[in-house]
Amino acid sequence: CHDMVYDLVRDRVVLGGMWGTDNHIYEYDGNNWITCPEPPLGFVQTKMIYNVQQELSIAYIGYYPEKVFEYNGVVWTIKEPVTIPGGNDIYAIRGYGLAYDSTREVIVLFGGYYLYSGYNYVANLTWEYNGLNWQLINSSNSPPARWDFSMDYDSLRNRCIVFGGLNENLDVYGDTWAYDGTAWVEINCPDNPNPITDASMVYDSHRDRMVLFGGYDEYLGTRSDKTWEFDGYTWIETTPNQNPAPRNDHALAYDSYRKRMILFGGFDGTHDLNDTWEYRNNETTIPTLSIIPSILLLTLLSMLLTFTKRA
Repeated sequence: CHDMVYDLVRDRVVLGGMWGTDNHIYEYDGNNWITCPEPPLGFVQTKMIYNVQQELSIAYIGYYPEKVFEYNGVVWTIKEPVTIPGGNDIYAIRGYGLAYDSTREVIVLFGGYYLYSGYNYVANLTWEYNGLNWQLINSSNSPPARWDFSMDYDSLRNRCIVFGGLNENLDVYGDTWAYDGTAWVEINCPDNPNPITDASMVYDSHRDRMVLFGGYDEYLGTRSDKTWEFDGYTWIETTPNQNPAPRNDHALAYDSYRKRMILFGGFDGTHDLNDTWEYRNNETTIPTLSIIPSILLLTLLSMLLTFTKRA
């Protein structure tokens, strides 16, 4: 239920949305974690994106669906759009997907488990936020309703990618969809990952790949430690010589300056994790971390298909 983004201007990974009593924001500078001031409200069911044009980390919190939180690295600003995804009587949204379309400069919100007073449902609605207000998009051929799926934006092909998730009957999907701002299209791939929920996926702009790690594997009935890459047309399972422990509910961000993925947090079925890993190119010696966010796991991924445990 936590998430993180890479602040391109300040060269920091920004992490928020921890469970428990730790409501701080943490930032990672490539060597260590830094504790930042608490946000104005508890970040539960949080998704975050980075707005390149406005140089802001933006959080949308499912338990405060009427608000949008903006962070410039110093202070938080709360916006309250007139239109709210799900309508004014919604209580919360869980398991939705969020991505920033940097070409059209809008935040895209898809799917999720909508909670109202007296009834709930799983949605396949597409909403867009332009910095001022939310708008419901009447896009054609939407994916089946789902929640707890993976979603990010492919900046080369100018489209959001969705993978996996589950429906209201708890059936798990293993399909791949793309949204270009007008229509949804299913991408039929010869070798998809197994149907999976609660995985994390982010776009590696240097190598032009979506990287998917972990999640709950419906076929195997276990949490996954697999890494998959999607080149826009085909999924390929990679074979690192060492994997982090299987997990779900973790966060993933791409550090475009150091050309590496950063994955933080996770749950192994029994414990919250707080170990740190890297998956990157030709870097195996990493300084010891003196500050680790309290109840989460950090995993870092990148180009050399080798996971290296951090102290």
